[in-house]
Amino acid sequence: MPSTTMSRSFQGRDGYRLRVGEWRVVYELHDDRLEIVGSRSLEQEEEYIYAYRNITRKGKEFAVIPVEDLQKLLDEAEMLADVKAYDAAKARLEDGDDELIPLEITERRLRGEPALRIGRGYRQLTQAQLAKKSKVSRALIAAIETKRKAGSVSTWKKLGVALDVSWEQLA
Repeated sequence: MPSTTMSRSFQGRDGYRLRVGEWRVVYELHDDRLEIVGSRSLEQEEEYIYAYRNITRKGKEFAVIPVEDLQKLLDEAEMLADVKAYDAAKARLEDGDDELIPLEITERRLRGEPALRIGRGYRQLTQAQLAKKSKVSRALIAAIETKRKAGSVSTWKKLGVALDVSWEQLA
């Protein structure tokens, strides 16, 4: 089984390099696709000169590496995509653009408790405070929380803004 080393990014350009078995592979991640830029056998003497092992079919070039090595490369690329997603989520949290939702809230939603009541409680607002902040009557908020009324889309939007969540999360 060929050994694999973790991907490392290049300085000054997009792209990553990865050692898979006897191959050094350079690749880039573009949203939902992996693009292999080049590869070379480590037996070659030149440092970082990527000899393309490729074939051309119908005018398109394809990199040729062993399937086993390709699978390892794909696994590493998936791991890198996960790391990038984690880093982006962490940055959103640090910037205040996102927040973590406590498990208790999710459990309350799964038990069927109205999302509006949960959200209001999480923000530590009374019905009267939410009514003032959202410009929705306290009676309508109470009726929505007890499921006596459904509420219009414009009402849900006002409540979402007041609670700093998307209205779809409440409705």
